[in-house]
Amino acid sequence: MAMPSRNGAEAMVTPEERQSVQAGGLRTAAEVPVGDSLQAHESQLIAQAIQGDSESFYDLVRPYERAVFLTALSLVKDPSDAEDVAQDGVM
Repeated sequence: MAMPSRNGAEAMVTPEERQSVQAGGLRTAAEVPVGDSLQAHESQLIAQAIQGDSESFYDLVRPYERAVFLTALSLVKDPSDAEDVAQDGVM
C-alpha cells in the first residue's frame, strides 16, 4: 500500500522492505512480540501514535499494509485506485 514516507513521497513497499531501511535494521523473529506481549506492544504504539509519533503509527500499520491493499484491489480492480482506497481506510 502506498503510504507517505518521511520525505512526503509515496511508495509501494512491503513491510520487510520498510523494516530493512529503518535505522534499527531488521528484527529477528525472537524480537517480534506475540500474544499478550503483542497486545501490550500495540497498546503502547497506539498511545504514542495518538501523541503524534508517526513512526509508531507506521509500526501499527505495517503488518496490515499488504492485506488491506490486496483487499482493496480485489474490490476496485485498479492498483492506483486500490492504493487510494487502502490509504483512506487506514487513515
